[in-house]
Amino acid sequence: MSREQGIPDSAFDVDLAQQLAQDKTDFRKRLALVALLRVEPDPRSLGILRDMMQRDFVFDVLWAAWEALTAKGELPTEPRKKAGHLMSRMWWQGLGDKLTNGWLLWPF
Repeated sequence: MSREQGIPDSAFDVDLAQQLAQDKTDFRKRLALVALLRVEPDPRSLGILRDMMQRDFVFDVLWAAWEALTAKGELPTEPRKKAGHLMSRMWWQGLGDKLTNGWLLWPF
């Protein structure tokens, strides 16, 4: 993948990775970054993952960062859903599917 797409190349680019970790416009970019950092052997990737776990507000990103850190041998505290965490679009779509499949019927 390329810098134009917002994903670092195979050579680890710390500045681009940190910039993507702080980019709050699209959580899918941060999820893709976590997937790349998970297999990245550079020790700086651990710092970026730790930072994402502490500062991100989308629970799916927190969970993915926790899984990546755990896979790398770290023992971070498991993230818990809090009232301030945003749920991803996938979660909301699942709720919409339940509502439209008769889970909740309105008498109109």
